[in-house]
Amino acid sequence: MEFIGAGFLLLVGLAALVFGSAIAAAFEGGFGELGDVIGGLIVVVGIVMIGLGVLSLFIGLGLLKGRGWARITAIVLTILGALISLMSLVSGDFSQIISLALDGLMLYALFNPQTRAWFDHMAHQPGR
Repeated sequence: MEFIGAGFLLLVGLAALVFGSAIAAAFEGGFGELGDVIGGLIVVVGIVMIGLGVLSLFIGLGLLKGRGWARITAIVLTILGALISLMSLVSGDFSQIISLALDGLMLYALFNPQTRAWFDHMAHQPGR
């Protein structure tokens, strides 16, 4: 799931970079600095999304290798995502139900006793 999320973040980030640049160019003549500001903000959002996508890739690789830091980071980020989804859901954005369900599945997988045992086993492997 971490890799799927990373893929979406990277795609959205790249799209925001292209879209933000296009907005700045399109509004350059008629709206002056407003187009530059809006385009710049979209580009900044794109850069942040790409950064989060790269972070998700590293977390996914760490999870595959059984790294404890990756499990803890994934738990913390998933809890934060679930809290954000809950706040959006309370404010009436019912599209967050899917995101909340995926966060729940991810937390279940990360707290599952078999998963915890595997991470414990991997932590005690020689050469780690």
